[in-house]
Amino acid sequence: MQLTVCSAQEAERFSPTRPTFAVRIFYPLTTDPVLRTYEVPLARSYHWTGISEYRFDERGNGLDREVALSMLADFDKYGSQSEQVLVHCLLGRNRSQAVGRFLVEARPDFFSERERSALTKFRDYSRKVYRILMNSVKPRKRKPSIRG
Repeated sequence: MQLTVCSAQEAERFSPTRPTFAVRIFYPLTTDPVLRTYEVPLARSYHWTGISEYRFDERGNGLDREVALSMLADFDKYGSQSEQVLVHCLLGRNRSQAVGRFLVEARPDFFSERERSALTKFRDYSRKVYRILMNSVKPRKRKPSIRG
């Protein structure tokens, strides 16, 4: 599967030519008219296998375990039908790079070796978002019970 990470403007112009799953990342609901202008629909195409939208910022506000697990469930559902996954946020740098990296590392069997090795190009990813996502899918450790 090919991973494409881009900005909202690039995503708006993107028209898939093969089965593609889109992960759209917006800021938490805001009344800021500038941020709202980037919430435009993607191009109409029968190649979209699914489009999922999430709302969180680069500091992880709005992101929790439930959102991370939902993201993986959506990826599992639509990724199996897709040849490509498009991940975008406003600028295509912090949040989308973190999510792209998370998807490749959490579901490595979906991606080619070339895609997995290309993660090094994601230098601007939000480490906080990435850490929240990865910690959300790790098995929880149980505290040993003390019986006396």
